[in-house]
Amino acid sequence: MLTYMTPEQTSERIFSIITNELAIAEADEIEPDTNLITGGFLDSINAMRLVSQIERDFDTKIPPRDLIPANFLSIDAITRYLSNRPS
Repeated sequence: MLTYMTPEQTSERIFSIITNELAIAEADEIEPDTNLITGGFLDSINAMRLVSQIERDFDTKIPPRDLIPANFLSIDAITRYLSNRPS
């Protein structure tokens, strides 16, 4: 997506990726602050699938140094990470 997205729109898009495109979780199983790792939703394979989908949808490249659990713990964490990246 080449257009600017608000944090709320980013969060909604991440939620949709997780629940619809990748089917990692059901919509009623997660909230924006649900820990995706300890909750069992995000293992190493699903993490790579999620990163790949985010890169496609947000027209960005996530560098290896940013592939740390803190950036992908929850929808909120992913939204913060994407919102704070330089354009």
